Amino acid sequence: VSLVLEEVESKTIYLLLSRPLKRMDYMLGRYFGMILTVVVGLVIMVVLHFVFLQAVGWETDLKYFIAIFGIILKIILISTLALFFSLFSTSAVASIVFTIFFWILGHFGTEMKFLSSKITNVFLKILLKVFFYITPNFQFMNFRDFLESGNVSFTVPIIYTVVYSTVCIILCSILFSKKEF
Repeated sequence: VSLVLEEVESKTIYLLLSRPLKRMDYMLGRYFGMILTVVVGLVIMVVLHFVFLQAVGWETDLKYFIAIFGIILKIILISTLALFFSLFSTSAVASIVFTIFFWILGHFGTEMKFLSSKITNVFLKILLKVFFYITPNFQFMNFRDFLESGNVSFTVPIIYTVVYSTVCIILCSILFSKKEF
């Protein structure tokens, strides 16, 4: 969350941006580096967990790896939001709070939609609908909820992740291009 903020505070960003490096390229490098770092850490944990499961006699199940894929998609989405909030806010604490807030809201999308259909207060109804549409819907990536029924589709979650992340990266680029260093 604080990658860009730390570089701004330590002024190392001046050195980077004084080179023939486009701000969009810098942003994409930060984004993909952050995702790669987190995914590599997750893969290491998954391998260790899998080894322990095998050691106690667990039968290998494809559902386990499908659920891990859903976690990776969630990581991509929340990383995009974390990068956006780190550019939007002026402190690391604020970016962390916003990111956690959107993480929680993203898991309650269906509930927000249901509440907005039941509330009679127009302002609250509109507010809930706005939050429903701007927060990522992490329920698309809960493959474990669909595994028992056999109705697992990867197309919608992958497209959703790519589109949502792309929009956030474009917004990040716009915010970053307007920042004065």
